[in-house]
This record gives sequence, C-alpha cells and structure tokens, in this order.
Amino acid sequence: MEEVLAILPDKVREACLQLDEGMEGLQEIRMGIGQPVYLRVAEKEYVVEPYPLTRQAFDRVIERATDYCLFAYEEQLEQGFLTLQGGHRLGVCGEGRMEDGKIKFRRLGYATLRIAHEVKGCAKNLWCTLESKGEGSGIALVSPPGGGKTTMLRDLVRLLSEQGHYVGLIDERGEVAAVYQGVTQLSVGSRTCVLSGCNKAKGMELCIRSMGPQYVAVDEIGSAQEFAAMEYAMQSGCKILCTMHGNSVQEALKKGIPENFAVVLLYQDAGGFHYDVWER
Repeated sequence: MEEVLAILPDKVREACLQLDEGMEGLQEIRMGIGQPVYLRVAEKEYVVEPYPLTRQAFDRVIERATDYCLFAYEEQLEQGFLTLQGGHRLGVCGEGRMEDGKIKFRRLGYATLRIAHEVKGCAKNLWCTLESKGEGSGIALVSPPGGGKTTMLRDLVRLLSEQGHYVGLIDERGEVAAVYQGVTQLSVGSRTCVLSGCNKAKGMELCIRSMGPQYVAVDEIGSAQEFAAMEYAMQSGCKILCTMHGNSVQEALKKGIPENFAVVLLYQDAGGFHYDVWER
C-alpha cells in the first residue's frame, strides 16, 4: 500500500493508517475539490473530518500520481483513469472538452482511487465446480458493481495459466493485470499474454491472430462489437472468460451471453466471495 499512501495528502494518509480494519480492507478513496474525503471499507464509509479538500492538495495528488509529468499520461487521462504502480487505479473527472472525438481535460476536480486487492486462490473452488459441471464455450462472471467480477476473473486467468493453458487477456482499462510501465503489477500467470489500453473488440481479434491463445479473457463485455469479437474468437477455437454487469442469468442472456456459456452469479460480503453457477 506504500504506492497509495505516497500520493495522498497528509490528513488522508493519517486517516487511512488509523482505520480499524487496517489498510488491507480499504477499497476506495473518493476525493473532490471543496468536498470531504470518503474512505470506503467493505460495506462501511468513513469521512475524513474536518477536511474539505483544497485545490492545492488535490493538484498535489495528481502531480504525484503522474510523477510530476502530466503530459506523459495524457492518453491514459483521455480514458478517465491512471494506472498506478501496484495495480491501483485513479479515476478522474472534471471540466473537459471534445477534441477529435476524444475527451481532453481542461481541469481535473474529482478523483476516485480504487485499491487493487489481489486475492490469490479465490477462484479455486469455482474452477473445480466449473470443471465438474462443464464450462461450455465460455464462462461469464455476472454481478452488480463491487461484486468481485474482476478479482475473480484475474484469479481464473492465473489458475488456467498455471495449469498449462495459454491465455490472451484483453485488459482495456488496466484493471485486471494492471500494467504499469510495461510490467504487470498483478499475477495473471506466466502463460498469459496481456494486451492493455486497447479497444476490447479489436484487441480480441489482434490477440487471436498474433498470439494463438486457447482462452481469451476480457473484462466487462457489453457492446455489439465486443460480442461479435467473442463470436470470432469461438469460431477460431478459443474459449472465452468474460465479466458483465448484471443481477441475474436472464439479464446476462438478454444482453447477449450465449446460452452454451457457464454463467456464474457472483456476490461479495464481509465473509468473502459467493457464487451460483447456472445449470444449462
């Protein structure tokens, strides 16, 4: 967590270190100029009081996160986030303008720091269940936001890689492997190749042509182009690992998940990860 603490204002850093649950339970830090700073720990929320964040303190967070070279991170900022060392993700928002179809920020004013938590082994029981029941042409992990989809996907990729399978991971937003300066910050296995910062649909096609994976993994599938790329992958002989926002199997199927997929409904609470596997 040193990477997180290093970019925070002093008062926020002190509040994080004094959490009853410890830094290990910290999930998000939400900041806005002139607003209180909120710390989210599991199902609880703490407020750093009395502490409306100043413009100077906020700007210092951005400067530290970009190694005092904002220009070098311009492409990432166009996507609305920065990937930090350690795999943590700083989402940003503020005053922007459109330029050549891209968002250019005039001034940043809000940031949400999502803390990366690598939970090795969390997918072991799920994978055993899927192996016994059959994974079909692919596996879709479905849950509302915060249900553990990305964490579970990362560990499934790692397990498959360690079992000898070649996996192509399309990590458009850098949340799964968290590539920082060309190096993955989180464990996805030695047989996994990672394509980050690339459109998911085009990334799947490129990865299949160039790397020949047995599995293609992609986080937060949703658009028609992405489903078409998944179909191309399956026709090329690859199996799919994907995640999707949703609350039910019916919702996932309606959005386009093939019926021959194993659909896993996930949720997460203080007791850990829980899942139900849809029986076809």
